[in-house]
Amino acid sequence: MSIFAPSFSLEPQPITTLTLSRMKIQNIAFLFLLSLISLRTQAQVADTLFPVFNYGETQDYEIGGIKVTGAVFSDENALKSIAGFRVGDRIRIPGGDIPRAMKSLWNLKLFTNIQILQEKTIGDIIFLEIRVEERPRLTSHSFRNIRKSLHDDINEKINPILVKGGIVTDNIKVTAQKAIEKYFIEKGYLDATVQVIEEPDSSRINAVRLVFDANQGKRVRIQDIVFVGNENAKSGKLRRLMKDTKSKRAIFSSSKYIRADYREDRKKLITHYNTIGFRDATVLRDSLWREEDGDMVIQIDLSEGPRYYFRDITWKGNSIYTEQVLSDVLGIKKGDVYNQELLEKRLTFSEEGRDVSSLYMDNGYLFFNIDPIEVAITGDSLDLEMRIFEGPQATIDKVVIAGNDRTHEHVIRRELRTLPGDKFSRSDIIRSQRQLINLGYFNPENFGINTPVNPQRGTVDIEYTVEEKPLRPARTLRRLGRRGPRSDRNPSGSRSITSPPAIFSRKNPGAPCPRATAKGSPSGPRPTAAFSSPITSLSPSPGSEGRNPTLLPRPVSTPASTIPEVSSASEV
Repeated sequence: MSIFAPSFSLEPQPITTLTLSRMKIQNIAFLFLLSLISLRTQAQVADTLFPVFNYGETQDYEIGGIKVTGAVFSDENALKSIAGFRVGDRIRIPGGDIPRAMKSLWNLKLFTNIQILQEKTIGDIIFLEIRVEERPRLTSHSFRNIRKSLHDDINEKINPILVKGGIVTDNIKVTAQKAIEKYFIEKGYLDATVQVIEEPDSSRINAVRLVFDANQGKRVRIQDIVFVGNENAKSGKLRRLMKDTKSKRAIFSSSKYIRADYREDRKKLITHYNTIGFRDATVLRDSLWREEDGDMVIQIDLSEGPRYYFRDITWKGNSIYTEQVLSDVLGIKKGDVYNQELLEKRLTFSEEGRDVSSLYMDNGYLFFNIDPIEVAITGDSLDLEMRIFEGPQATIDKVVIAGNDRTHEHVIRRELRTLPGDKFSRSDIIRSQRQLINLGYFNPENFGINTPVNPQRGTVDIEYTVEEKPLRPARTLRRLGRRGPRSDRNPSGSRSITSPPAIFSRKNPGAPCPRATAKGSPSGPRPTAAFSSPITSLSPSPGSEGRNPTLLPRPVSTPASTIPEVSSASEV
């Protein structure tokens, strides 16, 4: 047996004609196979993708159908209408119809993605698909790194912005973020930052939850308040005038910087200068900067100007009172230091009753008005002209009481000093207000007085609006108008409670007649309630003509805009 081992030769072998033919056949077969694979792949892609337009040529198509996909919360017919597409309309592709439709849908701000695709074409009929991706809807929101005690206050700020079930847009998120940051800044946390995190909510389709992650940082305190240019007022006095902007060295007071409070405190500085004769005082500039420890320093540059003095004060338009009487009531003499606050009090309303307005309005001149006009300034002297509009006297027409749910009306009326037919008097209204508050039956903070006027008739109505305090058993009988009920046994054995009528003496309108104050009226000292402060303004009802009366007392805690309208009134 012989064993043959294969032999290898490193020498190049000659290529014959047969070998080249085999290679060509193999290459042709391979290329044919590749072409089949390519055709199959193109066929599959053509089946899965929409046809592509050739934008090199324009062609007019008739819309054969419109389909909307991806709209969960939006109405499909509404989207078709906004896009401006209707079946049967003709559009040009390429042209301006498709871009206009896209722009109209984007303006809704409801979607994150919009596509208008060709579904198919049959001749010159085209079928379109409007594919949209809607913005997510809000299900709830929460806070992170914020104390629970602050959640209610912050919700009051952002609840008007975030609507449950509403669309979540970038604008809404930024607005809510800025509102929370502003809340912390108002509390003195100037470095507070808030991050909005959007988390998907699996309980609903296309819904998200918003998480507000806050980093409020440290409260910025005011290290010092420096005044420059204050030659006639001490810095300590000026610092004490700034009630809401305090430095750290102020004892028993919180030191924090709030921009709105700081602006109001800056006005108080000028008001103080106006009371000591410096009517031209202004704040030139103010500078605020942070120290290395983060505290703030405030520097206020002041320009005081010259000190002014009153010189000549003249009166114009007065026919009821002489200039001497008016000057005595004003109480400002030639050479006195200019004091704007004192001048306004003596003209409009003074707590001690020494003012020109009270002189006229207590005599029925409800439409009285006075304007001080600076007619001349010479050096440091100032001349004033008091221009007066007296107007006609006003008579009280009706006295209306509203809000007394339990207290009898005659109990309130016997305390009033304003009676129909009398001349209007501001001091009588002030006294009536105090009398009603001293009864202790009503909430002084919600006590309201309204005075609608009728300029054509020269009359005024006075409306008192009260709010009952919670009922106490010990005062129940007194609210009936007497210390105890007068009981009369009738034949049936039942009891009836009667109250004295509210009858006023016309000889002395300021006091009730004896029949109304005998056994039926409460005797002894009445319960008292603190009277915060006199009213400061009196205005006719909206729409009435004539001048606006100057001032009438109103509790400080009850602004004129909050006085409720009279729902039930009774005439005297």
